[in-house]
Amino acid sequence: WLIEIATAMNGTKTYSLHSCLKSAKDIMSVSINDITINGKRVNSDLKEPIVKLKNYAFAESNITNIDLTGVKEIGANVFQRCKMLSEVSIPEGCSLKATVFAWCSNLTKVTLPSDLNEIGTYVFVECNIKELVLPESLSKIAEYAFSKNINLEKVYIKNPESNLAVGSL
Repeated sequence: WLIEIATAMNGTKTYSLHSCLKSAKDIMSVSINDITINGKRVNSDLKEPIVKLKNYAFAESNITNIDLTGVKEIGANVFQRCKMLSEVSIPEGCSLKATVFAWCSNLTKVTLPSDLNEIGTYVFVECNIKELVLPESLSKIAEYAFSKNINLEKVYIKNPESNLAVGSL
């Protein structure tokens, strides 16, 4: 199993996780900039911080805990169908591509950064988010970004001029 990441120096690296995992399903806990998965160091030669997670990097894994400190971009489908993930905090300066956390049915708590400008299509579709605070910096929520969150009880919109696309909430 391979994971592709981009570093602060715009270098793309591909790592084999076979040394610490049998499959993506074995992933439980990830600390991105410590380069550890389930407490095991993945690679010791990485000199720059990871700033971008490439598409599908952890899709369909059993992640319960993720530390995204330092990450600036989360590619499409990175955590899709991670059914054990229950809480996520998006770091400052980070952007969210399409379907990043789609179908994470156990995801109940999401903390968005105060400087987030846009939320992509289907980013949190069919999660289980109960309460949502949309930051003042948010200018656009794409189509179906939070659709089918059937337990969503409260949404706080700090910027009433945010462009909310069809079916975004």
